[in-house]
Amino acid sequence: MNLPTLLQDQDGVLSSILNALNGQDHGIRKFSLILGSRPPNTSCAYKWDCISPLLQNSLISTFSSPQLKYLQVESISDLPLNWIQNSQLKHLHLTDIWFDVTSFEALSQNCLQTLECLQMTTADSIKGIPMAALASLNILSSIVLTKEQLAMTWEVMKTAESSLEDLSIHFFGTFLTWGERFLLLIFFLQEIPPPATQEFDFTKLTNLKCFNLTYTLSDDNGSSAIIFHPNLSNIHGYLNFGAPLSSLDSVELLINSWIDGLNGDITVPQVDELSEWHLLDNLLTSNKFPSLRNVDLTYSIAVLVGDDGAFNEAGFKEEINKFFATALPMLHASKSISFTLATFIACLKWDEVGVEL
Repeated sequence: MNLPTLLQDQDGVLSSILNALNGQDHGIRKFSLILGSRPPNTSCAYKWDCISPLLQNSLISTFSSPQLKYLQVESISDLPLNWIQNSQLKHLHLTDIWFDVTSFEALSQNCLQTLECLQMTTADSIKGIPMAALASLNILSSIVLTKEQLAMTWEVMKTAESSLEDLSIHFFGTFLTWGERFLLLIFFLQEIPPPATQEFDFTKLTNLKCFNLTYTLSDDNGSSAIIFHPNLSNIHGYLNFGAPLSSLDSVELLINSWIDGLNGDITVPQVDELSEWHLLDNLLTSNKFPSLRNVDLTYSIAVLVGDDGAFNEAGFKEEINKFFATALPMLHASKSISFTLATFIACLKWDEVGVEL
């Protein structure tokens, strides 16, 4: 049975199951509705009206149940918002969600007051939810592809600035597969603006303990000189807070990049004395972060290779590790900060058809 037919729930089986589970003493505490595949011959998410009225009612009852604490919803458009009015959710994860604009005005500013964790893929998934409803967030994770989504992320941060403890901002296609990410970098990079220097005063996040930042380094030519000696001003800008942030305990950086290795000659250049990696090294070990105890750097690189087997993956990884040992000497030598470097390499073969993992 295909998904569209299943959503019609003509025999009412799905509705009956949800109603029965909601009718139990403890009800449903965790629920995920993930319509990952797209409808045939369309490029958008499933519309709410593709779901039978009977199943719609059962889903709304589930979403609004006071027993429900965790909700994940993915790939639905025109989703009504009235269900959050009496919701007692603690964790909400939204992916490719578009709410019904006609239901915006009826919402109270006091809805979702119990919400502690919000994951947005992407940030505009929360359009329609009153910002005041997000004032008690402890954990925020936002995937940003556009300037509008970045502005939305700032708004949520401002709203929850006094309670936010764990913040994750992911730029570009970090949620895609390696093949999809590679194609994104090659064909669509010019349509995705790089993140501007942060426009939010992070020092207002007085309870922030963990900051996660995902960033994609890119160069149209896949040059190793650019990949290993990039412009890190955006990363530096997001971490260079105006004043010391005494609460911050952990910083996690995930850096994605790609390099053209079709000629079989890939070398990691020497660290320049003026390398911006040194600036990042100095910043993270400075007195701006007096409570910082953990820094994790994950460096993921996709390498475009040929079929001749000339690429030495193990040797390349060893060179990368040596590069960062020289580029980030203060983090490596720090006695107060635990520094972890993880390197991941994905070899992509380019054949007559395209990218092959």
